[in-house]
Amino acid sequence: MEQAGTANVGSSSTNVMQATVIFAEPFTSIPVVAANALQNDPGFPSGGINDTFAVSITSVSTTQFTANICRVDIPGNGWGQDLFLGYNAITP
Repeated sequence: MEQAGTANVGSSSTNVMQATVIFAEPFTSIPVVAANALQNDPGFPSGGINDTFAVSITSVSTTQFTANICRVDIPGNGWGQDLFLGYNAITP
């Protein structure tokens, strides 16, 4: 089974956020998850977002996963954009 999607994680006043994403349909066994930050906020002009993020998956179950999202280009700064998390989950 495979699921892919996006989740709106929004903005953050700090440079680190933890986000939990619930799968559209539960898996029968724990999947492998890959995720990345997607900068696609229509409120910001094209090419006007220089934020850089690192994403780490911290836990996965059959119904959800949790990721740490960290802004790495300016330590200590949050972000104002409406950030999305793109993901792909697949059972091995």
